[in-house]
Amino acid sequence: LAFMIVEIALLQRFTLFLGHPSYSLVVVLFALLLTTAAGAAGSSRFAPARLGRVLLVGGIGLAALAALGAVALAGVLHAMIGASLTVRVLLTAVLVAPSGVLMGAMIPAIVRVLAEAGSPLIPWGWGVNGATSVIGTVIATVIAIYGGFTATFVVGAIAYLAAGLLGARVARQLPSD
Repeated sequence: LAFMIVEIALLQRFTLFLGHPSYSLVVVLFALLLTTAAGAAGSSRFAPARLGRVLLVGGIGLAALAALGAVALAGVLHAMIGASLTVRVLLTAVLVAPSGVLMGAMIPAIVRVLAEAGSPLIPWGWGVNGATSVIGTVIATVIAIYGGFTATFVVGAIAYLAAGLLGARVARQLPSD
């Protein structure tokens, strides 16, 4: 849910900056896909006992990035709107990348935590993930329409903070080696 809310906020915020919704979709989605893959691969390097910290840091980091997106992203984009399309595309990718890396670490980390605990919740988690991916786009769009892009980023920040705290709490329940 948090992923979709922040992704939709990023897509919406970068549309004007890049000059067309299709540019925003291609650049933001490509940057997110590439960097979430890197984040997922990076999360596999952590031992299960450290995944609680990965989830906590990821959630707090994403909350901070989304909050920063709410208060500062518009100003940065406004200052750079006169740059060439190539520069704007590269800047978009650079600005999206940190969120993508952290986003990519969250799901694999919690799946590994649950697997380590022998939890039967993994299939349920994938089902909830799929459902909230669909519902999240609608929720994010409604928030953006009625509250604006800033509110959408704030809701995403709250959702990621909650996800990080919850993930860290679940990871603490693991038996220590």
